[in-house]
Amino acid sequence: MLSRRLLLAAAAVAGLALAGCAKGGASGPAEGDMSMGDPNAPVKMVEYASMSCSHCAQFNNEVFPAFKAKYIDTGKVHYTLKEFLTPPEQVATAGFLLARCAGKDKYFSVVDAIFHNQAEMFQTGDATGVRTVLLRIAQSAGLTEEQLLLTEPLAVMVRAVARAEVKPGATAAVVGAGTLGLLGLQVLRARGARVLVVGRTDRRLNLARQLGAEAVHALAAGPGSEAARAFSGREGVDVVVETAGTPEAVAGAIELARPGGRVVLTGLPHEPSQVHFFWVVRHELTLVGSMIYQDEFPEAMRLLHDGAVTVAPLVTHRFPLDAIGDAFVAYRQPDSIKIAVIP
Repeated sequence: MLSRRLLLAAAAVAGLALAGCAKGGASGPAEGDMSMGDPNAPVKMVEYASMSCSHCAQFNNEVFPAFKAKYIDTGKVHYTLKEFLTPPEQVATAGFLLARCAGKDKYFSVVDAIFHNQAEMFQTGDATGVRTVLLRIAQSAGLTEEQLLLTEPLAVMVRAVARAEVKPGATAAVVGAGTLGLLGLQVLRARGARVLVVGRTDRRLNLARQLGAEAVHALAAGPGSEAARAFSGREGVDVVVETAGTPEAVAGAIELARPGGRVVLTGLPHEPSQVHFFWVVRHELTLVGSMIYQDEFPEAMRLLHDGAVTVAPLVTHRFPLDAIGDAFVAYRQPDSIKIAVIP
């Protein structure tokens, strides 16, 4: 079946789409809805459709092509598709996520492909057919499985960087060179920041350089505060994004910021963390928490579609479900990054 993370991500995207329906109502398109045709056409058509709805597929396959050619392509009708969920909701949401990940220019062609292959998706009676069909359509649209796997964590970092309020030309440090850290590095770069990455393993730090980090610092060489000062040319960097989720990472992140700087915490330490508030107050630091995402999926998809974020090197291991024990062993290796378990 599709990975649990992908299905959760898909559910979030569909939720955003449905929220847009609630705002816009049936009277016309809402922000985020996909449409085609002349926006100034005299007739507006709004269709509520689901990727898992057999009646929607029949309409798309048998009626819509002629309707599109006669009315939409000739400027008579402006058509809007409102994403709607019907059981099985996971399949519908995964389909919509796939179409949106492909980009606006390919959205409707992906929707059409899913509808035309809907019967095949459900032919086996289990998730195998769904996964096979959606992955084939994704690849034909130029998407990779890695992009689908990592859209959700990328949305996490899109939100974290937004809460950092980073400006073009700013100096930034990312604490932690795992999946989130390496994604955050690229989002910061896309926002025009110069980025220092602080981590533990040479392999991850070397990958950080390949993905655009201007400087890296291994914690084995000592605390990162000196590296931050050298990198920024002042008392620290403008923005710090912490992704490691340990008490030591939280304390270290605070020491990297310049006076008046901003520190965004995304990790979830399982133990109490010591924060020297004398340092925070003395340096007038702003500490901000960032928890997963709200409406950041469209921006994450855009970054992937535009090539601003590269994800393939982050998936270091793949395992079938019956080898999940080996996946946990690989997860404990210091050089592993993202472990994918694919049923």
